[in-house]
Amino acid sequence: MDFDKEKRNQLIRVVIVDVISFIAVIFMVFVLVAVVKGWRLNRKLEFEQYGMVQAESLPTGAKVIADGREIAETNISKLLSAGEHEIVLKKDGYDTWSKKISITSGKLLRLKYPRLFKQSRETEVLATEKDLSFFETATNHRAILYGLKESPKFKYVTNLEGDITTSEFDITSVSSFVVNGKFTGSLKKIIWNENSEKAVVNLVSGEASEWLLLNFKEATKSVNLTKTISNFADKDIEKIVQEKKLEAKEAEDFTKTEKAKNSYVISEVQISDGQATRLMMLIDGKIREVNLNDKIIYETMVSDVAKFSMYGSELAFVKKLNAEKKFVIGIFKLKDTGEIKIDEVDETVGLSHIFVNLTEFYGEKYLNTVIGQNLRIYNTDDYPNHDSENTNLNLALEKTLEASPSEFYTSANGEFFMGVSGNKVMLVNLELMELLQFEHQNNTIRQLDYYLMFDVVDGKMQVYDFDHDNQRTILENVADGFDAVINHNNRYLYYVGTSENGLQIKRDKLF
Repeated sequence: MDFDKEKRNQLIRVVIVDVISFIAVIFMVFVLVAVVKGWRLNRKLEFEQYGMVQAESLPTGAKVIADGREIAETNISKLLSAGEHEIVLKKDGYDTWSKKISITSGKLLRLKYPRLFKQSRETEVLATEKDLSFFETATNHRAILYGLKESPKFKYVTNLEGDITTSEFDITSVSSFVVNGKFTGSLKKIIWNENSEKAVVNLVSGEASEWLLLNFKEATKSVNLTKTISNFADKDIEKIVQEKKLEAKEAEDFTKTEKAKNSYVISEVQISDGQATRLMMLIDGKIREVNLNDKIIYETMVSDVAKFSMYGSELAFVKKLNAEKKFVIGIFKLKDTGEIKIDEVDETVGLSHIFVNLTEFYGEKYLNTVIGQNLRIYNTDDYPNHDSENTNLNLALEKTLEASPSEFYTSANGEFFMGVSGNKVMLVNLELMELLQFEHQNNTIRQLDYYLMFDVVDGKMQVYDFDHDNQRTILENVADGFDAVINHNNRYLYYVGTSENGLQIKRDKLF
């Protein structure tokens, strides 16, 4: 026997087996990667890359029907061939949700917003108020504030997920619009803090306006911001007088001159921190930060500002340069050395037709500008500093709007930029980077939750998804002109209804 030959043959067999095993592993890895990336053998026995749809619903457990065939129940992720498909969600006792979707090879499409409404719901009357003046819901869907005509005693409602708690909040001690026990003003704007335990409100009475910080948990710590800013400014002037060691006459003249320079009129307020102890304010056209705890009003960040918005540590603003007869749109990063110019606009456009908004979505930062009917969306990982060599931003989207909006803003969840012009709605979906424009019957369109919008037409509440699909009438005898909300755990729908006895604050149990 030739032992050397046998040894060589055995070695050859081992090498062949190893090579085959290696090829098999590579092949399996290739197959697994292909499977993960959505490659499948279709009915024509051709390899095709599928896409994936991720379907969720409230409540869960709805049947998912794709192109007439039931494929699963929510919440699920499912591969579908590239192209158009019709998705229908059904659940016993609930209405039906449907949408035509477009699947792209190798891409994920998220349907995280479908909501099915129970067809027979329990309705509870929480209060009957004949003279309801306003009804506002917190951006985190955890609280409600409402008030009655001429009453300084607002109602603050919490524990929306169960047995509600309603407490009275008297603004008499903090507002100058309460005369002889009557509130002579009206609520123009409300800005809630993160946990909805505080809110900045703008009240108006005739031509007069005042800003208040309401502390719903500790009413005595509420602040009249309009008066406070004036007091802070007076203290700043006194401090300067002391530092300069001015004589009585010089001090008096200096104080008069400084006060003549500024009227300390607040035209906009944004909350800088979660506890609403630091506020960003537009005072006499200057953006300044106010620290209520330390009772400090900081130096001007940007001057000649007509309007601004804030998100995180960035400010977007519109400046009015009178000498050059134009507006400048810019960004200011807190703690930066200066501002960043984004665009210039001729003053003939008009300030009411210029909007700037900021948001952050999936780790990217977005700036929205609207100039007349021109809409632009810029995106970046981080905004450049003032002294950066390149301060240009990536233009992700530019579109012409069907109408010049009367307002444009960032949605509560930061996923959309939204605007209205009469009954026209304009919405930028940042996930798909697309502009949606549609009309509705009314012009008081609001958000019911983060993805669902509602309108009241002829006493009926109509709801529809943010893209205007799935329009449904879910309630009758609803009062127009008031807010409504689905609370944070999606259990109840709060709204204002009509009755023979007056307006009623109600809630429907959704599941």
